[in-house]
Amino acid sequence: MFNYIFFLRSKESVYNWSNKMDMNPAVLIVGAGPVGLTAALSLHRQGIKVRIIDQNSEATPLSKALVLWRRSLLSLDTLIPFETFLKEGIEAKKAHFFDEGRHQATLPFLTEGHGLPAGIFIPQSRIEAILVEALLKGGIRIERNSKMVSLRQDDEGVMADILQGEASQTIKVPYVIAADGGRSTIRHLLNLAFQGESMESRWLLGDLTVTKERAPASIETDVAEGDLYMSSSPKGAIAIFPISRDRYRLIVDGGHLEKDTPRQDPTAAELQKALSDRTQLLWTIKETHWLSEFRINERQIDRYVHGRVLIAGDAAHVHSPAGGQGMNTGIQDAVNLSFRLASVLHGANASFLERYQEERHPVARHVLVMSGRMLRAGMLRQPILRKLRGLLMPLFLGLPLIKRRLSNALTEDDVSYQAVYKTLEGFQGARVGEAFPDLPIRWGGLDVPASHLLRSQDPLYGTLVLGPKADPKIWPTTHLGLPIRPYQLGSEGLDEAGALLRVMNLGPDEGILIRPDAIVDYQGSPEGLKIWLQAM
Repeated sequence: MFNYIFFLRSKESVYNWSNKMDMNPAVLIVGAGPVGLTAALSLHRQGIKVRIIDQNSEATPLSKALVLWRRSLLSLDTLIPFETFLKEGIEAKKAHFFDEGRHQATLPFLTEGHGLPAGIFIPQSRIEAILVEALLKGGIRIERNSKMVSLRQDDEGVMADILQGEASQTIKVPYVIAADGGRSTIRHLLNLAFQGESMESRWLLGDLTVTKERAPASIETDVAEGDLYMSSSPKGAIAIFPISRDRYRLIVDGGHLEKDTPRQDPTAAELQKALSDRTQLLWTIKETHWLSEFRINERQIDRYVHGRVLIAGDAAHVHSPAGGQGMNTGIQDAVNLSFRLASVLHGANASFLERYQEERHPVARHVLVMSGRMLRAGMLRQPILRKLRGLLMPLFLGLPLIKRRLSNALTEDDVSYQAVYKTLEGFQGARVGEAFPDLPIRWGGLDVPASHLLRSQDPLYGTLVLGPKADPKIWPTTHLGLPIRPYQLGSEGLDEAGALLRVMNLGPDEGILIRPDAIVDYQGSPEGLKIWLQAM
């Protein structure tokens, strides 16, 4: 057992807390944005005691990131039902592409074969509030005005020095998760290179309420609910995202700037001019809620695992905002890391954590490249290139295969860890390493997404889905002291039509083990599963 020691230094006094595991956190999470909050909730649900700190005095009131894509909804659905987010947001439906306000192409976000929406437009501030509420129900409070100032680690844990207001603390924990954003203090304390580049361009952001001067006559003169609007022009790109049913996010390419140019937030007049010059939207800005200038960085660290310090989210990678991938990638980091870290703390070999690096680093690298290409394609100003793009885009988006691939890339349905699983002894099953499908199934007389099988309020190692002829008595029921919860297809009205059986290509006497982060971990026989778990 680790020797946990907690020191509170204030006014020359020292308090030594006991070394009992149930009284002290196993994981210190630094940063209470979506990534840190998700990690805290996921670890808590897996029976791990956590402590979460944040240097800010309060939660952000700003909308910031605006969309939860389907893969993130699937990952979070095991913790918080996706309907909770949908109730407060807007279902994402389509992306429309324009040139100087003239329509060029439309990309629908595909929903066929899915029980979850392609995405939900919802402000980051509301996402954080929903996560905080779930943590409070579990007895976990965020310690604000708390900043990590130094750390050191050994074979037993991490000694972290924390400044809370004017009081300092030193706490020793087995592991630390750095979820402290693009300007990560922990990344700097570890002296990690944040490799990549900064774009030499100015970007303007405005969260606005608008009035529309006349009823919209066509898609060219309005932005329908649940749709993205993106338009290029000789003066630069413009993008519009719905925030709520009466607010919009406007992002404007402000042109080239020199590296040392001081930041200057835009004015309402500047954004109004961009709307008038670059679109055919008959909108007048009525009220501004947030005006900001931002710069774009595209960077990633080489390694996410540094001994007992683990890096996630923007602390590990930052991207172009094109496609709204940044927060989603970080949330998926958090659920992946939490599964692996909880397993180690419950008794798995510490090397199990290395697969967090192996699975998540390539995903962020892909997102970094893809979002960068999307941004640069949207920034085209040259007339010939814009015209060529306008000719090719509708042709490509008219091809079902291209349409599906682009939609899956945006919704992150294409994220797969199968390449990592294929290197492991005992790998088998066409869907192992991929997400458990959220296709609609019949269960208890209701049509629900298959992902409902994964929901739980209690600690689980995983969920076991058995074929209709499998014998439940011969399958493992626990691992690392955690339950493995079984469901048998065909019993008690569960997927009697066999939709899930067909999609998963599951033999009638086979089973599938699904991780808490909704990833298929194993498919095959009960004997094979026992060997697989022993190797973990």
